Amino acid sequence: VGFTPTSQLRETYTRPSIAVEFSSRVRLVLGRMSKRPSFNGVPETPNSKHRRISNSTVERTPSGSVAQIDREEQDLLSELEKLRSQLADVQEALAVDPELEEQANLKAELESETTNLHDRLAKLKDKNAKKRYNGTVEWFDSKRGHGIISSSEEDKLAVKDRNDIVCTGYKCLTAGRAVSFSRTVDEEGKLCAVEVCSPDGAPLNNDFNVHTESWQGRKPSLEDRHLTEKLADLGAYFGLFDGHGGVQCADYLQKHLHRRISQAFVKKQGALSASLGSPAAGAAAASSPVIVQGALDEAFEEVDKSFLQLAQRQQINAGSTALVALFCGAGPGDLAVHVANLGDCRALLCRGGRAVRLSEDHRPSRRDERQRIQQAGGLVQQIAGIWRVSRDAATERERRARVWLAVSRAFGDIGLKEPKPLVISTPEHRLESIAEEDLYIVLACDGVFDVLGDQEVVDLASEHWGDPQAAATAVVRTAFNKTSEDNLTAMVIQFGWQAERGEEVIEGWKAAEAARIKEQAEFKEEIDMFS
Repeated sequence: VGFTPTSQLRETYTRPSIAVEFSSRVRLVLGRMSKRPSFNGVPETPNSKHRRISNSTVERTPSGSVAQIDREEQDLLSELEKLRSQLADVQEALAVDPELEEQANLKAELESETTNLHDRLAKLKDKNAKKRYNGTVEWFDSKRGHGIISSSEEDKLAVKDRNDIVCTGYKCLTAGRAVSFSRTVDEEGKLCAVEVCSPDGAPLNNDFNVHTESWQGRKPSLEDRHLTEKLADLGAYFGLFDGHGGVQCADYLQKHLHRRISQAFVKKQGALSASLGSPAAGAAAASSPVIVQGALDEAFEEVDKSFLQLAQRQQINAGSTALVALFCGAGPGDLAVHVANLGDCRALLCRGGRAVRLSEDHRPSRRDERQRIQQAGGLVQQIAGIWRVSRDAATERERRARVWLAVSRAFGDIGLKEPKPLVISTPEHRLESIAEEDLYIVLACDGVFDVLGDQEVVDLASEHWGDPQAAATAVVRTAFNKTSEDNLTAMVIQFGWQAERGEEVIEGWKAAEAARIKEQAEFKEEIDMFS
């Protein structure tokens, strides 16, 4: 509420006689009051300030304010403001002469009537809160937790608190989303939206809709593992682990990696809070990408060390790739995904129907990986058409026993980690902000990408928008039908807050692609004509 500066108040008068009927039961006649000067630079009294604020509430009628409230509610509010003004005058009179018995009695009556009006207004608000209205989200600030809903019945109403949103997952809204809501009047007399939910009255789906499809395929056993988990200090965690040489390493990652990531983050957050001298400042700074990436790196290293110790004790030669997607942020509009990758599982983002790769495969054939391996004394050779890494062997026995691995980074694989690591457990990172046109993410193992391209996978998943189980199954089944020889796992993470517009976005992508292909065909035809 804005106040009138004291410098603008030269002199303030009250009327010599004020006759106000504030209910059918009580009529007030206030006695003559003297002129009350107000000087520049002198603070106003609390009573006069209260009165001016109250008056300004009634006079200002912006969109979504008192002027839009039901007539009965508006009448009650107007009557309440009159009572407040009268009560302020009586309080001022008593401040001048506390012995005025008539004014003291009048004050008690005014306070009683004000209480009655408040009770009536509360009942009316409760009645109006049960009514439902339809509208569209105009904008919403995910960090601050408030926004504006446009409604044909009520023009524009504010959402003042994220707790007024009824939803699963993130407590936030996205622009353009259709909603229904109840309304209430805040302490300033303005209408605002509460109990915001979907048009049919159900909670809004602001969660991740996830399904993982995992097939043994043509392999003798299934060595893939996966996990979805909510990390209280970080966000939503999704992990995919493609084991080799046994399931022990993939099982270990499924059980321990997410916990170590959370522990590493909490440790870094605590250290940062101590250095800044404030837990709140530390918590805010700890959400930075550098801190999250550091926690991922530390956790990957610690988990690999602990598994290698176990592998040495139990003579385990197994290993596993790992692909982690960690969503951090207050919700849509303020959400980013941290992708950490070891090996050849792959993460794809569907951005408006187009496939965006969020990870790069770690294969010995990659130039930077091959150079690192060779500098560490390792061998990189192509065997049966596949590039593999191994340790040099001095004897025939060592040559027969050595392991040839088709990935250059992985957990486990003790034979390629000691005495000097050829295969490392340091992940590569990608941080991607989730944009308005982003619909879902696919995490899949190399058995899928051996036979399908990135855009093929996204096109298959897009055919089943709204049904992540059908989408993941379509990807795996298609890869199997294309004679993939490996285990097959695909995890589809659809963004629930895009439920209403996802199909429209996908259809727009298809139309644009069809037009592009047609244009290319026509251009090629013209070139052929003149060649």
